[in-house]
Amino acid sequence: MTEAETENEQSASTSIVVASVIIRAKDEERDIGRTLSALASQTIASAVETIVVDSGSSDSTVEIVRGFGIEPIEISGGHFPMAEDPEALADLLDRLARELT
Repeated sequence: MTEAETENEQSASTSIVVASVIIRAKDEERDIGRTLSALASQTIASAVETIVVDSGSSDSTVEIVRGFGIEPIEISGGHFPMAEDPEALADLLDRLARELT
């Protein structure tokens, strides 16, 4: 983790969250670091909660996410059914809400 990412993580713990960003991922090792770095560099980064939902990655996606100080929520592998099924998305959001409270 870079010094800027560490500072953002520390200040986020003392700031009020004004937005949450939920990233769905599966085998995203090529891009996830760049995405999380971009989020961490935003001027309001300390007020943004980043949630990563991983769907059974077989590459280093989960390890990269953890390197940013984010514990990913891991769901069973395969696909993200909420793209085709709004009820599946609602179920996932309910599960996330329960895990985060």
